Amino acid sequence: MSKDINREAMVAVILSGVIPCMINSKMYFIHPADPINIFESKAMYEETYRKAELQEVLTEQEMLAEMTRIQGGWNKFDSSLLEKIPKEIEELKVGLYDAFYKFKKRENIAKNLQNKKTQHGTLLMKKTEYKDTTCEGIAELVRKKYVIGMSTYDEHGNKLFNRESIHKADDGFLRKIVSAYYQSIPTEEDLRDMVTHEPWKGYWNAAKVEGSLFGHPASKLSELQRIAIMWSRIYENVYEHPECPPDELIAEADILDGWLIVQSRKNESERKKKFGEKNVDKAQGADEVFVMVEDVKDIQRVSDMMTPEAKFAKKQRMSQIKQQGTVQEQHMSDSRLKIQSEAMQQYRQHVAGSKKGRR
Repeated sequence: MSKDINREAMVAVILSGVIPCMINSKMYFIHPADPINIFESKAMYEETYRKAELQEVLTEQEMLAEMTRIQGGWNKFDSSLLEKIPKEIEELKVGLYDAFYKFKKRENIAKNLQNKKTQHGTLLMKKTEYKDTTCEGIAELVRKKYVIGMSTYDEHGNKLFNRESIHKADDGFLRKIVSAYYQSIPTEEDLRDMVTHEPWKGYWNAAKVEGSLFGHPASKLSELQRIAIMWSRIYENVYEHPECPPDELIAEADILDGWLIVQSRKNESERKKKFGEKNVDKAQGADEVFVMVEDVKDIQRVSDMMTPEAKFAKKQRMSQIKQQGTVQEQHMSDSRLKIQSEAMQQYRQHVAGSKKGRR
């Protein structure tokens, strides 16, 4: 299937709000879930979880603990790596953006990024290998079977189940419905591609003039419709940004992510700086402001509020203290430099005043 045809099919699915699925050679249509069914499914989750616990089924945490005892099973290194990789992926995306006009460097970063994504996916699969057999996994499957099953219609528009019949339905068939539903959902990559091309862009722009794109309130939107709106707004904001990147950069999802991360960090830094300035107004004119903190996170927050000059001065002081031990304030490198600067300024003013007096 060509990309254009695939986009058209995806747009049709999202506009309809319905996910078509082929199960046992028959076409079924899964509609957006009824909020009442979602509420009921949460109660079913809790009940199923409790029953599983009473039957001494392991929780996810207990299963992970068991896996650490198995040769080649989940371990602390895997856990640490899984936590670290998303941050590394973020930095690699920033690196891709920074190296946009450096093809060879960008190519190497892109390969590294793909390897990290693959590694992350492999670790997630390893961690969740036995999730379906845990209390959480069993309860989640019951919840999904109910919500998705209650939202499924046949090709003639007839609802397959009601509150009574779904509990008597064939479990294997319900599992197939759940599996088919998740296999039929477009990936994030496909959705991002769709919202930046026709025919979606035409519908999106027309809706600004004609009104609602889907013809019903936000509470009635499907999950895919909400995600499509979110990505459309993101790309719209990118194009409206005063520092909008070139089209060829926007077309590359990972590189655009890098640009978005950079912009987000800039905005966050500015917000922290303004917040810090607002909270030290009473200390205006002071050389230094002391802020009491309670933990390491607070130290990082205060550090983020510092100007580049203040960070440099702090680094110099810490280096001097490390080398010399206890150092008095007036003997700090930056303090001595400031004293010398003030003395020089006073001397110049004195010389200028003396010359003026002799005239």
